[in-house]
Amino acid sequence: MGAELSPPRPRIRLRVGVSGHRAPPKLPTQSAAPLHAVLDRILATIMATARNSENDLAGAGPASGRSEFVVVSSLAEGSDRIVAEAGLAAGCTLEAVLPFARGEYARDFATAESRAEFKRLLGTATAVFELDGAADDRMRAYEAAGFVMLANIDLLITLWD
Repeated sequence: MGAELSPPRPRIRLRVGVSGHRAPPKLPTQSAAPLHAVLDRILATIMATARNSENDLAGAGPASGRSEFVVVSSLAEGSDRIVAEAGLAAGCTLEAVLPFARGEYARDFATAESRAEFKRLLGTATAVFELDGAADDRMRAYEAAGFVMLANIDLLITLWD
C-alpha cells in the first residue's frame, strides 16, 4: 500500500493595517525612531506567532510553505509610512489603498520630498487599489480608503497620541 495522502495545509496570510496621526504636533518628527523600535517588536511577535501556528498545522499534514505577511496602508505621511517602512524592513509585502488616483493623491503631499517618498513606497507595493474619491470631498475619500483597508486586514496597528 502507498503512503497515506493528505491535502496540504493552507499557508497563513496575515494582513496588518495602520491608522494614526499624520503630522506634528500629534505625531512629532522625533517620535519616528522610537516608534520604529516598538513596531519592530510588535511585528516580530506577530510574525513569530503566525509561524508557530503554521508549524503546529504542519504536524497534522504537509506544510504548504512560508507564512505571508502584508502591511496594508494608504501611504499618507506619518503613521501610514512609519508602519509601511517597518513592515518592509521586517520582510512584509506592502499593499496600498489610495483614496484617489495616485496623481491626485500625490497633490496632498506638500513637499517634493514627501511626494518622492510616496512614489518610492508605492513602487514597492505588490498591489495598489485606487479608489475614485472626489477631489472636492477629500474627507469622504479618506474615510472610504480607511473602510476598504479595514475590510481587508486581520490586525490593525494604531498610532495615536
